[in-house]
Amino acid sequence: MYPLSRAKVKISPSTLTALYTVGLVASLYGIGHYEAFALFPAGFVRTYVFSPPDLQDLMMSWWWTPPPNTIDIMIRGTSTIDWAAWTPTILFWTVYFYVFFFFTSSVMLVFRERWIDVEKVPFPHTLATYETIRMVSTDSKEVKIKTPYIIGFTLGLVFVLQILLVTVFPWWPDVYAWRVNTSPQGCVFADPTTDTVASTIVHWAKWSKDPLSFGMFYLAPLEVSFTVVLFTLIMMILEQIAYVMGYYTGILSLTGCCRTWGGNVASNSFAWGPPFYWLYQSMIGGVVASFVMMLYHSRSYLAETIKAALHGGLKTEKGGLFSYRTIYIMVIASAVILIGFMSLAGIDFGPALAILIVGAFVNMLVNAYIFGHTGFMYMNSRNVAWEHWPFYFVQPEPSNYTTDWIMSRTFMGSGMNHPTQGVTLGGLVTVQGFAMAKLTRTKLKDIYMLTVLSVLVAAPIAVIGRVYIVNLLGAGRVPIWGGCDIAHLCDNSFDVWHLAPPTEDILKSSIAGFIITVALSLLRARFIWWPIHPLGFLIATSFSAMWFGSWNCFLAAWIVKWLTLKVGGRRAYENYGAPAVGGFLAGVTLGYFIGAIVGTVRFFIPF
Repeated sequence: MYPLSRAKVKISPSTLTALYTVGLVASLYGIGHYEAFALFPAGFVRTYVFSPPDLQDLMMSWWWTPPPNTIDIMIRGTSTIDWAAWTPTILFWTVYFYVFFFFTSSVMLVFRERWIDVEKVPFPHTLATYETIRMVSTDSKEVKIKTPYIIGFTLGLVFVLQILLVTVFPWWPDVYAWRVNTSPQGCVFADPTTDTVASTIVHWAKWSKDPLSFGMFYLAPLEVSFTVVLFTLIMMILEQIAYVMGYYTGILSLTGCCRTWGGNVASNSFAWGPPFYWLYQSMIGGVVASFVMMLYHSRSYLAETIKAALHGGLKTEKGGLFSYRTIYIMVIASAVILIGFMSLAGIDFGPALAILIVGAFVNMLVNAYIFGHTGFMYMNSRNVAWEHWPFYFVQPEPSNYTTDWIMSRTFMGSGMNHPTQGVTLGGLVTVQGFAMAKLTRTKLKDIYMLTVLSVLVAAPIAVIGRVYIVNLLGAGRVPIWGGCDIAHLCDNSFDVWHLAPPTEDILKSSIAGFIITVALSLLRARFIWWPIHPLGFLIATSFSAMWFGSWNCFLAAWIVKWLTLKVGGRRAYENYGAPAVGGFLAGVTLGYFIGAIVGTVRFFIPF
């Protein structure tokens, strides 16, 4: 865009919003997580070769599984792909993305006005991108915007290029210690053999050097970041007391990953083990409470929309999208279609209803709400099948693995482990398009229809592309999931199900998380000065925050934003802080794009 702006080619904000929407869909549906992007379908069917005979027979009974010889050829790699054999698989997973998109997207139509127009949820990713749109489409005389943007852009690009050079050239100075205990996205795990703090403090497990997180959290509400920091400190203190009392035996000898995850052993983990069971407080009790309070605080708005749908009145959504009657018909129709698809996938009605209500409705809304406030991706099914809790009520454990057991957990677990795996993705894509359209004053209906069209095109291309790439190169050369049997893919197995803490402990901790979240929500609604935000509690105690070590990013962002507002007020934040962060994140993104090109070339032509 920069060459076009220098050539004085006029680019309207609406055009850039359309490009943003298409790019958003393409990136999330088409690319996704570096390792899990090919899970559906390539990684999923790859599990066949690692499964025992009884599970292989079960997989071959599914109409969407390709023949064994087709899977074997994919493992080895081939330039001649049997597309006829892959067609059922491609069709199944394309429809999977479609049905979850249409339901979650329709639900987001109901909440659009409340979130975007009334609450003005910020959506940091969208705000950061909007700063780039302002750079391209605004008057070049607006130096207050352009100067901090360019400074931020330069810093972001230089930051990532340093990482790229360290990755490519072993002799390049490792200024950021990126080669030391650091994952690709910048998460650092503590090693008690070299870190004195880690050998002393239970909660000192992970921290982050991720530049994107620092930028996103700077654009988040100050009280949310403060609350994350506050509850992280509280957790540190309580866990240290618990350690003195005899809990977490031997945990100080474990590295950060092991003491967070626990190796599926509750007593080894401060995240989901006794006595606090933080994960269950947050991701069961806290999520349900957040959803309940979301409905409670929106009760007048929702009642108005339902009244309009049933009896007329406010016939059209204020953004000019559709009538509320049409929107609710879309929600109901897409829910029925989703249940029907899950039935075709072999899932019984009870588990299918649980996936619809909890996975695609409750979890999707809460995840999108947290993401909209902070840019933080909250949902993560990394640990001991916490997300399968609704199945306790609707799905007795069978004596042998069944299609219902495997597929219901695939959708609820694997499908929610990363946003790009489908269950919650449609709502995220849709609401971010609405947020950008609001900022650029673009017609919401145009953006929504463009989103739908983009998903219709992107989903099948993505699924076909994953099949093509993995077949062409072979599963051994592509770092995808699926190197286990189908029962152990993302905690689907009986043994992982049995490793969860006792049901009564999960229930107690979930109730505690529910009460804390409701209390914080009511206090914040009653007292305008109340500084503790319920979303901050959910984030601090979530497995995602502990697994990715996000606490220090929230701390740094809170300090810098507080100083910005304290010294220069809102004007300094809007004219200098936000543009600088927008530029910084644009520079980081460009650096990653350059790195992707270099990495692709290096993959085929090693150097």
